[in-house]
Amino acid sequence: MPRYAAGLAKRRAPESNRYRRAEATAIPTPISFPRLLRQVLRAVLLIAIVVVDGGCALRPLFTREIIFTQQEMTERLAKRFPIERNIADLVNIKLTRPRLSFPDPERSDMARRLVVGVDLDVRLPLSSRSLFGQMTLSGIPRYDPATRAIYLRDAKLDRVRVDNMPDALSAALVKTATQVARESFEDKAIYSFDAADLKRIGLPLNPERIELRKDQLVLVLN
Repeated sequence: MPRYAAGLAKRRAPESNRYRRAEATAIPTPISFPRLLRQVLRAVLLIAIVVVDGGCALRPLFTREIIFTQQEMTERLAKRFPIERNIADLVNIKLTRPRLSFPDPERSDMARRLVVGVDLDVRLPLSSRSLFGQMTLSGIPRYDPATRAIYLRDAKLDRVRVDNMPDALSAALVKTATQVARESFEDKAIYSFDAADLKRIGLPLNPERIELRKDQLVLVLN
């Protein structure tokens, strides 16, 4: 071999060695178990975040509870309003702006009762005049598996106030408002689970009981 060719081969040898070292480092190394565990936990955490952002009625991962906030329940209930009833073509009552609230912990008689406040629009007999006020009722939340909905059972009228109501009509108004309240809530769901809710929950919905906590309604599953 000529001297200049041999020298060129020697100069090129380190460059080829670098290529071989680069190829060797490109071979993937096995993932260690701690690293794999961290990746799995990271994926589970990401799924949990997606589930929590998915909707209002949901079952947190690894628990057996479905939690509703006061705002979520009120927003779903508001879709049923306004409610209007005409009693014997004499009194027309319209219920608007429902507001759900949870029991006062200081009142033991209200411990299991959910409170609903609504605005009243009362049209007097033989008159175009309207009177305005508020009504508060309460009931015990119950889940019905046949309809997959939550109802307000044992509903009772707690308070009625109508501005400028004639005394002669006060007793009749209370009786009429009680009738309207029962018709509007006894057999009408305050929350119905739709297909999207059931898909997010991902379990057969079979609550063991309903608990009222601070600003939360909780379905405890079996």
